[in-house]
Amino acid sequence: MLRSPEYLHQSADVYPSLIKLHCYQPPRTLILPTGQPLFDLRGQEEGVNERIYSQCYRALISPLPQEGFDSAPSAMINHPALDVHFLPSLSAWLKEYHPQSWEVVRQKIISSPLPTIGSWHIILPLLPRPAQELVVDQALSDAKMDLGLNNLPSPLAFWLPESAVDDQTADVLASRGITHLFLRRDQVRAEKLAPYVTVPTSHGALTAIIYEMETSGLLAFGKPRVENYLDHLEAFRRVHGFLPLSALDGETYGHHSQDNLFFLNWLLNHAWKDFSQPVGESGGRKMSEAVSGEIIPSTSWSCLHGLGRWSGANSCCCDGADEASNREKNHLYSGLVDHLNRILASPLFSTHRETFIHWFSSQRTHLVKGEEITSFSDDETEDEWGQSLAVDLVGLTSCGWFFGPQNPSSEMRTVQKNCLAFLEEKIE
Repeated sequence: MLRSPEYLHQSADVYPSLIKLHCYQPPRTLILPTGQPLFDLRGQEEGVNERIYSQCYRALISPLPQEGFDSAPSAMINHPALDVHFLPSLSAWLKEYHPQSWEVVRQKIISSPLPTIGSWHIILPLLPRPAQELVVDQALSDAKMDLGLNNLPSPLAFWLPESAVDDQTADVLASRGITHLFLRRDQVRAEKLAPYVTVPTSHGALTAIIYEMETSGLLAFGKPRVENYLDHLEAFRRVHGFLPLSALDGETYGHHSQDNLFFLNWLLNHAWKDFSQPVGESGGRKMSEAVSGEIIPSTSWSCLHGLGRWSGANSCCCDGADEASNREKNHLYSGLVDHLNRILASPLFSTHRETFIHWFSSQRTHLVKGEEITSFSDDETEDEWGQSLAVDLVGLTSCGWFFGPQNPSSEMRTVQKNCLAFLEEKIE
């Protein structure tokens, strides 16, 4: 079993981590400059985000004492076997309410040989190309603001929400200087099974860093055991010649399961406590040895029905969705995208696009604090255009679209319903 870190080499040619955590919380409020609340889902008392922080993010960012350790543990986030990224709405909340924790996260990201950024949680392949470009440019602006950088580093990786991808989405990323993205094994076709797959775009090749669903599931579900995981890594390497990458929601640890949190802490601070200076290249994960392949379009890590989990198409049954639920999803998605196309067709899009991006980045603080967003412009027409675009983008965030009839809730798809109602009133 792998009981020492002799299988990874920290260099630009090797993605150094074996576990990738995706951390995200949606915007939970949207209050217009008039004081009109479109939604407020922060929860009572300490709030939903604060509860998840105390259960999960704080435990990842600060040392977590645990019985059985023979020395004081280190913060899990600093372990080189673990990589993290925080999407913009969560990073804005963390910066506002826990700035010291955010600084730990920021240092982790900017010190990585391959930093990862991400966008608002919008399923990009379901959008027209101009909208995809806007969302990715917004992500670049948010990352510069959050990381305190005038220029983002290269190479640079991008985490697509739900890993949802098609060829156009990959081309948009490459056109913006993104060099790497993370995809599940069954989202690519390749000449052979390998840890990295290069996919062509009209702006040059992207390198897909592949994560394995079986390995990820071993860490995510039930009560994982360190011995079983280490056995799995070694067996996988014997068969395939390289070590598998896991990718999963950061909230798996502590928020969804305390057992999983203690498992991860034991793995990093006990089984891999000497992993701070990895040596050797026997992990077989050199990017220079990536194989050629292609993207399987309209795929994601959480829907096998051509992204029907969000659009309501293809008789998707994710989350127990039935025909009525899919009709509602399709109505909401189609309405939001239709209004988005109208907003982007306005002459204001070409003249005010960059202004909007910077303004929207700055509005995240108001969203996380439950404050009114500021006016986009003193000009009434321009202000209505900017506010409508912001409302549409927030409405297209995928959280709230996942709930099927087996989990009824008074908040089910509230964000999408209220945002669409606002747009139908404003846009003819």
